Order: sequence, then C-alpha cells, then structure tokens
Amino acid sequence: MKIWGVVVVLFWAGMAAAQDADARRIVVIGQGVGGLAHDVAELRIGIEREAGSAAEALGDLSAELQTVMSALQGAQIAQTQIATSQLTLFERQDAGGGLGSLPGQVSYVASSVLNVTTQDLEGIGVLLDVAVANGANRIEGVRFEVRDPAAALDAARRLAVADGTAKAQVLAAAAGVTLGDLMVIRDGPREGAGFGAIARMSVPIAPGSADISVAVEMVFAING
Repeated sequence: MKIWGVVVVLFWAGMAAAQDADARRIVVIGQGVGGLAHDVAELRIGIEREAGSAAEALGDLSAELQTVMSALQGAQIAQTQIATSQLTLFERQDAGGGLGSLPGQVSYVASSVLNVTTQDLEGIGVLLDVAVANGANRIEGVRFEVRDPAAALDAARRLAVADGTAKAQVLAAAAGVTLGDLMVIRDGPREGAGFGAIARMSVPIAPGSADISVAVEMVFAING
C-alpha cells in the first residue's frame, strides 16, 4: 500500500507540474492579409441557335461556334485558350393563340458556352466585341484570377507572425509577466484563393484585386 501511495502521489504531482507548465503559456492567433493583383481573365461567351429540328439547331450552332472561335483566334487568342464548357439542346413549344387554343409550333434550341482565357486584361472589351459581332448572343460573365498567389501568401504569413507576436507582447505586459521564447507556431486556415467576383456585362471592365487572409497559432513561454 505504501508503494502504491507513493506512485499515486508522484502521478498527481507530475500532472500538477504539467498543468502548471501548460498554464504558463501565452497562446495567440496572428492574422495577416496579402494583396493579389488579378492577371488572368476567363470570359464565358454563350451562343444559342433555334431551328425547326434538333439536327438543324445543332448544325447552326456548330457553324456559329466555328465562326466565333475563328474570330477569336484572329484576335490573337490561341486555340488552347478556348474551351467548350457547356452544350445543351432542348425542345421549345409555342404557347399558341391563347386559352383553349391548340399548342403552337415546336422548335429546338441548341446552346453552348465557350470559356476564353486571356492575360491581356486591357483587351477584354475588344474580345467581347469580336465574339458578339461574329454570332455570340450571350455574355455570361468575366472571372478574374491570379496565376501565382505564392508571393502574396508568403507576405500574409509574415504579417500574421508579426501580428501574433505583437498580441503576445501586449498580453504579457498587461499581465505583468515577461514574454518568453516562441515554442510552437502552426500555419492555420486561409481564406480567399485569388479569385475575383464575376463581373456581369459591363464595359470598361476593371480587373481590380483580391485579398488572401492567413491565420497562424503561436504559443509563447512566460518567463519569471
């Protein structure tokens, strides 16, 4: 029994020491924000054609797609910068002459969306004009992106560490203790991926910028 008593005492003493060590910590969350300048744009250009048969609608759409893509390539857009993201075909029935009348004529509507990527942000308006002039009849939006957010992410991390250190210093001074060494630092979640909001049809188009936010957890010792 004496041996077990000694073991229990040592166990609780060890736990108390560990809890005391854990209590002598300052834990903060540092936050930093890095600015991202948009340098890539994705244009969503829609083409829709209606005809009396499905085959005719698809044929008209195919011809218009080729015309629009050729025109875009003539405006210095490479074929690799153009991708078809959507292709739909549906039946449309005219409502007819009014209440109680027979159904109207049936037609078929074929549509497609081209995703066009460009780094020439100043030339977006010209590309939209070219597309519309050559058969496109829907502009679904423009999305701005960032090719390489790494530099902005690093800057945000540095700001987050500086912010966390400043917070710990304030807390230590307010508590009347001395801030010790940094013991733990963890890279936390980040918000924002360098994407701008979709800009609906508006010319001129301003690419603007986006922010990426980083949080880091920092644990400091308390001296004295």
